[in-house]
Amino acid sequence: MNWGALLNVVVLAATLRAAIVAFGPAAQRIGDDLQLSGASLGLLGSLPILMFGLVALVVNKPVRVLGFDLAALLALVALALGLATRLLPDAWALWLGTAVIGLSIGILNVLAPAFVKRDFPTRLPLITGIYASAMAATAAISIALVTPLTIAVGGNWRIALTTSLPVVLLAIGMQAARYARERRTAGSSAPVPVDVDKHSSARVWRSPLAWAVTAFMGLQSLMFYSFMTWAPSIEVASGFTEAQANVHLSVGQVLGIFGSLIIAAVMQRVPDHRIVAVGIAVAGMLLFLAMLLWPELFPIWTPLLGFLSTPLLGVALALIGERAGSTHEAATLSGMAQSIGYIIAAIGPVFVGGLFDVTGSWATVLWSFVGVFVLLAAAGFIAGQNRTISPREA
Repeated sequence: MNWGALLNVVVLAATLRAAIVAFGPAAQRIGDDLQLSGASLGLLGSLPILMFGLVALVVNKPVRVLGFDLAALLALVALALGLATRLLPDAWALWLGTAVIGLSIGILNVLAPAFVKRDFPTRLPLITGIYASAMAATAAISIALVTPLTIAVGGNWRIALTTSLPVVLLAIGMQAARYARERRTAGSSAPVPVDVDKHSSARVWRSPLAWAVTAFMGLQSLMFYSFMTWAPSIEVASGFTEAQANVHLSVGQVLGIFGSLIIAAVMQRVPDHRIVAVGIAVAGMLLFLAMLLWPELFPIWTPLLGFLSTPLLGVALALIGERAGSTHEAATLSGMAQSIGYIIAAIGPVFVGGLFDVTGSWATVLWSFVGVFVLLAAAGFIAGQNRTISPREA
């Protein structure tokens, strides 16, 4: 086991979710301060996800020129700048900072599966599970800190949105050190370009299996970011306080750490991943039905959903690596799945906000989540097959 590479992956993963999920617990305050409608607030919440999708469409070309390590370092620096920009008092700074955060994390999202494929080719599900667990841990901490930190600083939610900055600075230092080591090993100060297989890229975009992986990535992301953005509002409407709703979300992210590790261990041992992908989707569908029937039990349902939904990202990322036959194919499939997938996901928070504006009912929203999980099960059944888009590298 390359422990240095593993630590680098874990710290990198710790930067990828906290800056996004902190928005949900603060959404109501942000909407009140900026006088935003539900749809506008949903647009602000979905802006990073939209950036994920847009940047994934174009990131492969600059990454091929710069190399994986330098591209990751530059993206981390941009992430730090985006977080710092959100501290400025003007509304435009919040929108700009959020867009930059989405752009930088979008680049890192695409690079992550390629890093795992490159450094841990025989342990993809296990390392991806550890990766997802690190994301869940920092997300849980970020969610838990938003409300008390906002109150402690006199209602300044901008500071609460920036709690992940120290972790990002740590990741910058570690990635810079790794990049320097790679340069010394290569004996050159110039970036090392990534070899391109144009036939492999075309094959990925034509593959039904790749499209199933893309659908799985998009649907699980749509569900996750929509629920994380609006769950506090849904629970408040059911009689819980904002602080209680945030605790439920945070506990769910903590449980998701264990869920990710359990699912990763199962995927590492079982070559056919359909039972995992479909099983989690069916369980998620049942949880949303339970929320509709027994909303007073949100303190149980929300944490359980966190236990399930966090592993879904790990499953999606593992499917990218497992269905790809090479490192380059993994990067291409990652770009495809995350560009189209996150553009689909970006619709979620806006749609949910608009749906509530029109119907005035969160029950309609919960029913829409049930439908998402039905589609997710269908995509998982195809994407979980034990085969690759092209033959594996020797």
